[in-house]
Amino acid sequence: MKLKKIYGIMCMLLFWQTQAQTPSWSVNPSNYQHTMTFTLVLNMNYTESRDVADKVGAFINTTCVGVQSVNFVQLINRYVAYLTVYSNSVVGDSVSFKMYDASANSTFDFSKKYAFVPNSSIGLTSKPVVLSSPLLSNEATILSFGVNNQVQTSIITSTTVSAMIVSSTAKNLLTTTVTTAALSTIRYANQKDGTYNLYSSTGIDFTNLVYFKITSADESAEKIYSILIDYANASPTDIILTRLNLKEGNEPNSLVAILKTTDTDLADNFVYSLIAGDGSDNNADFKIKGDSLISLISFDYEKTKEYTIRVNTNDGKINGEFQKSFKLLIEDFKPAKVDADNVISPSPKDGVNDQWIIRNIQDFPNATLSVYNSTGGLIFTTNAYKNDWEGTQNGQPLPAGTYYYVLSSVEGDFKGYISIIRQ
Repeated sequence: MKLKKIYGIMCMLLFWQTQAQTPSWSVNPSNYQHTMTFTLVLNMNYTESRDVADKVGAFINTTCVGVQSVNFVQLINRYVAYLTVYSNSVVGDSVSFKMYDASANSTFDFSKKYAFVPNSSIGLTSKPVVLSSPLLSNEATILSFGVNNQVQTSIITSTTVSAMIVSSTAKNLLTTTVTTAALSTIRYANQKDGTYNLYSSTGIDFTNLVYFKITSADESAEKIYSILIDYANASPTDIILTRLNLKEGNEPNSLVAILKTTDTDLADNFVYSLIAGDGSDNNADFKIKGDSLISLISFDYEKTKEYTIRVNTNDGKINGEFQKSFKLLIEDFKPAKVDADNVISPSPKDGVNDQWIIRNIQDFPNATLSVYNSTGGLIFTTNAYKNDWEGTQNGQPLPAGTYYYVLSSVEGDFKGYISIIRQ
């Protein structure tokens, strides 16, 4: 019994709805002193009115002060209502709106209201005011932007969007994904003041700057974004040092090796620097000039057999740095022999053979040089020979003759003779 009763009530409601009458909205213009006009598009449940039987009514309080049907306007391919609203007040009246949906035989209220302003006009044929129920969004913003082969999240500001893609991607063959507020319209152009076409996820050439125009769902707001698609920087992947095994006995401030960077961006220029971090223990003993690694000290195998440094390369772009530690090994250098002159002629001084020269003395760091006479007497000794002995003992010239020397070093003892000639 209860089910039958409910079914009966439902049938009665359905009958009442189908039999609902067109609202008797009407207005007598002769009763009013002032007018204002609206150019409107009606949107009900996210669908624009396309029925000439649909109507919009304007009300001040509960009094109908304007009514108009929609008509097709070919210029914009939309159904528009050109509504005149009447009032006897100059200020203070608030105009509300209702829509009659003929296909549903239903009447709806719009929440949007306007203040009555005599002789004013709101909306244009090219840009009508949208009345909607439910209320459409007035946001005209890009919420997210994506493109194929993208390497990092797009950067979106109030007026710009920038995205980075891998360098092998053609900018004129991109597929994009754009998120905006619900029911917004997206159009694009190659010039900010150019002709805007309806957005498509493919077919837009991003070789040059592209502009997106976002129109809010209620068409009350509009914003233009500049869209920049650029190639991402390929980060350096390795640093190469041309030499890792170094000979001891080098001169301070001498070239050690050349630095090179591995990077797929072949046109990049790199700046090298010594940087703190793991493996930077001996950074202070070196410097970098351009791509050259330079030693500030002379290497001595007996003191230090290896050095560790940490190098940074930077191509000057985003994500353009790479760091690497190197271990430099010092070679124990043992000269085969002493390359020494065996004659000096200190008098008269003529600039030739005035001092005893050992040409590779630098190969014997910390060696002791001793010179003896024919009977084994020590006449000269030093721990740091400077190629400056002139055949003297305690500042006095030694007689001409043959003398013997011993160069004692960690590499061993090297012996030989030296003849002093005097004229």
